[in-house]
Amino acid sequence: MAIALDAASPAAIKNGNATKTTASFTPPAASLVVVCYGADAASGGGETSTVSSSDSASWTLLRRLNAANQGTSEVFYHYYASSPGSITVSCVQGTARDGMLKVLVFTGATSTPVYTSGTSTTSGWSQSHTTTGNNSWVWLQANDWRG
Repeated sequence: MAIALDAASPAAIKNGNATKTTASFTPPAASLVVVCYGADAASGGGETSTVSSSDSASWTLLRRLNAANQGTSEVFYHYYASSPGSITVSCVQGTARDGMLKVLVFTGATSTPVYTSGTSTTSGWSQSHTTTGNNSWVWLQANDWRG
């Protein structure tokens, strides 16, 4: 089956609360659910978040970038072999910060995503990667809270 972004993917949540929670959605069987979170952080960086869902799934941190650039970008995932039914996903940051939570539901994807890392400077972003197979999809989670 070709990879596809499933219509079950809920709308992004953007606010300044410490906890951000999606509307209810129903991932189908054999779906990879990816959580993208980006937020402002305290001066000096180091902010982190945690992800949970109403079905108590175990979420795996794929990548976190939260250096002294005063923000955090994080990606978590969970693979559902069978549909969990209707769920919500929440992301909690240690303090209330402006940020965005986006949950993507993929079908036809492998159960474990891969990642590459990039670098950022005050003048821009640099990224390079090699896909792992034909028809791979590439998604980026980044933020810029320098104001």
